[in-house]
Amino acid sequence: MNGNASDGRDTSVQLLDDLKQLHQRARQFAVGAIALLLVMVALAMWLVQDLSRTKRQVTQTQESFASLQDEMKEFTEQLARTAATEAKIKAHNEAGWSAVSRNKYAVALRQFRAAAQLTNRARDPLEWAEEQFNIAYVLVEQGGDAEAEKIYRNVVVENDRNLGPEHPDTLVARNNLAGALNQQGKYAQAEAECRDLIKLEEVVLGAEDVETLRTRGELANAIDDQGKYAEAEAEYRDVIRIAEKVLGPEHRTTLQARADFALGLAHRGKFAEAETEYRDVIRLQNKLLGPEHPDLLKSRGAFVGVLKAQGKLTEAETEYRDVIRLDGKVLGDGNPVTVKTRSGLASTLEAQGKHADAEAEYRDVIRLDEKVLGPTNPDTLQTRGAFANTLDAQGKYKEAEAEYRDVIRVEEEVLGNEHPVTLRSRGGLANVHANQGKYAEAEAEYHDVINLRQKVLGAEHPDTLSTRNNLAEALAREGKYKDAEAECREILESEMEALGPEHPNVVATLANLAIALESQKKYGEAEAEYREVAELEKKVFGPEHLNTLTVRANLARTLGEERNYAEAETECRNVIKLDQKVLGPNHPKTLGTCNDLIWILATAPNPRFRNGAEAVGLATNICQLTQWNNPSYIDTLAAAEAETGKFDAAIEHERQAIDLAKAAKIDLPDSESRLALYEAHKPYRSPAK
Repeated sequence: MNGNASDGRDTSVQLLDDLKQLHQRARQFAVGAIALLLVMVALAMWLVQDLSRTKRQVTQTQESFASLQDEMKEFTEQLARTAATEAKIKAHNEAGWSAVSRNKYAVALRQFRAAAQLTNRARDPLEWAEEQFNIAYVLVEQGGDAEAEKIYRNVVVENDRNLGPEHPDTLVARNNLAGALNQQGKYAQAEAECRDLIKLEEVVLGAEDVETLRTRGELANAIDDQGKYAEAEAEYRDVIRIAEKVLGPEHRTTLQARADFALGLAHRGKFAEAETEYRDVIRLQNKLLGPEHPDLLKSRGAFVGVLKAQGKLTEAETEYRDVIRLDGKVLGDGNPVTVKTRSGLASTLEAQGKHADAEAEYRDVIRLDEKVLGPTNPDTLQTRGAFANTLDAQGKYKEAEAEYRDVIRVEEEVLGNEHPVTLRSRGGLANVHANQGKYAEAEAEYHDVINLRQKVLGAEHPDTLSTRNNLAEALAREGKYKDAEAECREILESEMEALGPEHPNVVATLANLAIALESQKKYGEAEAEYREVAELEKKVFGPEHLNTLTVRANLARTLGEERNYAEAETECRNVIKLDQKVLGPNHPKTLGTCNDLIWILATAPNPRFRNGAEAVGLATNICQLTQWNNPSYIDTLAAAEAETGKFDAAIEHERQAIDLAKAAKIDLPDSESRLALYEAHKPYRSPAK
């Protein structure tokens, strides 16, 4: 039992120890559980916070993705808009250049302007510059050179800034700028631009590059337009030599250089050489480009001007009409080239004495110029100036003066008072003043034009010297024969040196000198001068040119004054035959020479040279043709009637001539003395030498 009790106690003690350990472990477990719980709570709290952060990050990511999607959508839409804009620009450009190829410049300009509106200078300056270049190119073709100049300058600025001064696009833009300057009469600026550009092109592109040659051709044009003919001719010849070597004799650039050279020859008065050159160029252009190519039509138009300058008026008229027909077919009736050719036809009609036809043609050309080019375009204004000259030639002085004054007003506003076109119109106005007997006004206008031309072009420029020649002619008509002679001799010194002895301007001055000598009754000197001029006219212009025939008629008149009636009559009759052939029987020049012949037949002191019946018939005819409005012709008729004993008719017609002369303020020397003779039933006899 004791053993069992002891065992029970031991068991109880063991149980108590076990309970203590269990309790201790329970406490440890509780502590661990609490710690674990705390850790779990902390972890849960961390997880909650991290989940919150993650949710925010997800939200932010979602927002960023949405923003990226918007940006991608906007970028895609921008690409689409850019592509659409580029497509529109390309379409406008293709349409524009297609119109240019068909010479539909108004259509081309609309297309290029539409393309330019789609560009932005700040965003893409080169794209903007390209479209501006296209616009300027078309403006030049339309005669809008002043606006083209401004645009080309901006294009050069952008190309220079973004591509560099030696980039081909920059060089081409500068070349076109020089052309626009030249077309506006800014010859010195054009020359300077060309010379500076050529230096760059020869380094960058080479001396034999097409663009270099093109700039040298433009330089030659600028030099030629300044009247530096010898220098220009040398430049033309060198350009042609290189072009033929590098590009070939039948290359389009070579042929254009030859056409420009032919025009330069014409400016120097080398019309025969110019005609030969043009004929060969036209033959090659016809072979290579076809009979309707614009280059060929331009050459033919310039070629006709050379024919006209040589007095080949019938051939010139025929050629002009054929070129106009082709211009209308290929380029259109309203194209500037077509209209300019029609202006040349009008000038030819005027030279033939077809004043009414010329006036009608000019009126139609002006209407087209104003429609196609605009009323302030230089070509329009030049046509109006030529039209005013036609009015002047018909004796419509008031209309001519009004037209000139309005043209000059516009030219001074648009081109400036020193522009060559403006000065040409002012010279025309001075001519009208002289023709009306307003000599003081004419002199003042001539002097002002001469001063401006000396300033702008130089004292020895052909235009300056030509205006001085017109002044000399006006002085002679005013009766200031000594002043006219002195002016002519001074002009000749400059012209001979600058232009050479056979230049048309030199020949014209010599003719005016002869007139001044004749008017001073220096008949021997005048005869010698007229004979020299007649030979020069034949050589330079040809035997049937209007100028040649005019000088020969003046020579015949001088021979009559010297009592050399046999040669005077023969010369008159020969000139009349040529006048009738070249100009027609009703041309004012024909009638004027006929009047000189009638005067010999009616008034020669030697009866061997008088033929009253023929004189009356011829005089009656020219009076009828001029509608009895020419006092000089009626005066001659009166002399013829007195020669045949018809004194009553002579008295009536002499009085009529005197009244007309007074009304028109025309000098009719010795008319009152002749009337007194007829009233005394005596014929008039030319005074002794």
